[in-house]
Amino acid sequence: MPGADDSPAAQPSGLDEGLDVTALEQIAGRGWQGTTTEALGDWLLRAGHGFTGRANSVLPLGSPGCEPAEALRAIREFYRAVGLPAVIQMPEDRPGSALAGLDLQLQAGGWRPYHSTAVMTAAVVDVAAACPRSDLLPPSRFDPVPSDAWLSGYLYRGNPLPPTAVAVLTNAASPVFLTVPGDDPSGQHPPGQHPPGQHPPGQHPSGQHPPGQHPSGQHPSGQHPPGQHPSCTPRGVARGVVTEGWLGVTAVTVDAGHRRTGIGRHVMGELARWAADQAEPAHSVYLQVDEANPVALAMYRRLGFARHHGYHYLADPGA
Repeated sequence: MPGADDSPAAQPSGLDEGLDVTALEQIAGRGWQGTTTEALGDWLLRAGHGFTGRANSVLPLGSPGCEPAEALRAIREFYRAVGLPAVIQMPEDRPGSALAGLDLQLQAGGWRPYHSTAVMTAAVVDVAAACPRSDLLPPSRFDPVPSDAWLSGYLYRGNPLPPTAVAVLTNAASPVFLTVPGDDPSGQHPPGQHPPGQHPPGQHPSGQHPPGQHPSGQHPSGQHPPGQHPSCTPRGVARGVVTEGWLGVTAVTVDAGHRRTGIGRHVMGELARWAADQAEPAHSVYLQVDEANPVALAMYRRLGFARHHGYHYLADPGA
């Protein structure tokens, strides 16, 4: 998320530090779901047409309610039926924990680890304070479903979004899709958008992972949405969802032409302020960051985030 400066972050405050790995992963699992799920005891088998790892993997929290060999057979049968490889999202807990033991057992059986990810958390109040709103930017949009403009701005691992992406993106309790509008080449504000300081009816006054990438300004269909010029590509987009007092931030993407201009920091602050203003406000924030991206990890630390735990994926040795 470009745009963060190097100022030291304030000490976290108000963060629910007592939440353990299992509890936070259960919350995160509700914030980003597959479109097809099946329970295996306490474990959750998820499929989302292959879009993102978390939506297409097993979340093995608790007991599968059967012997390990039987559980693995059921996992393979589920993913064979949906035409996907069997993958397990393996949360990393302290040595000696049930999750750590399961991880060792699976790897001993040939399941191959890959794509280590850090789960980082912060207090909403700290993120809002570290990410003040910029009066130089147009009011942000908050939509219950992703608009064409939002989809044109969301980059996921260098690839165009598949047609099934929207089903995964919207499959949560009341997600919000934040858009920081782009520049209008005509110099006029796009329809429905008001100049800074003037809020459209019904729009919150505050304005207001990993991560796929299609070319800047290109709609997943390959066409620009009606009336949208390439230079109107959003400056930045993100997705937020509040679950049990936790704001989950995903899909943070800053347009290549606006990087290192504070857009990423602005996006994070807008989502934090939005979450704090809900009927059931969020007190804490979580997000997932690729462990192989030290620049992003350092940037989120500057915004007040700290590493809560990690997870990695395990690939079926038979795949």
